[in-house]
Amino acid sequence: EKKKAEPKPETGRQTFLTEQAIRKEFGARPEVKSYRTLSTQFRYMEASLARLEENPASKLAIDQALITTFNKILDPTSVVMVSEYARTPEGQGALNYLRGRIAKLTTGGSGLTDAERVELVSMARKLMNVAEQGYQETATFYRQAAIRNGIDPSVIIQAIPDVPNTDDLSSEGNQNKPDPLGIR
Repeated sequence: EKKKAEPKPETGRQTFLTEQAIRKEFGARPEVKSYRTLSTQFRYMEASLARLEENPASKLAIDQALITTFNKILDPTSVVMVSEYARTPEGQGALNYLRGRIAKLTTGGSGLTDAERVELVSMARKLMNVAEQGYQETATFYRQAAIRNGIDPSVIIQAIPDVPNTDDLSSEGNQNKPDPLGIR
């Protein structure tokens, strides 16, 4: 009577190649790529808004970063053209438009008001949250598949840095920071 051959245990190199293939497959998923890109862009917007709090007198570079990054979030494959950049402040209400124009004359920038700058970052956060849902669903699938196959899930799913919650600008972590814009 013939016995079935036992499968040979994987060698270290075979294990590495298996993990590498699964990690590559996970990283190539559209929802994973999208979330990684969006979370990076959101951190750029957060850094821009933080710079505004540090130096409220100069808004040119801050507005360029916020508007360009926001437009890239909305259409990641396009180049942000001058017309797209100009469209963002033009969509404001009349009173905010006038406030923004006055601010533009005195401190530079695109003509956005501080409240609209905060709203751009808040909207980017909401868009990122939607992308995160798709990412988490895929990560859960790959995490479970890795465990079923005896693979450490952290080898497949690399951690993405946490993004602070900006929906609550009055959170404990922000209470001791200066607030020259009066947004907290």
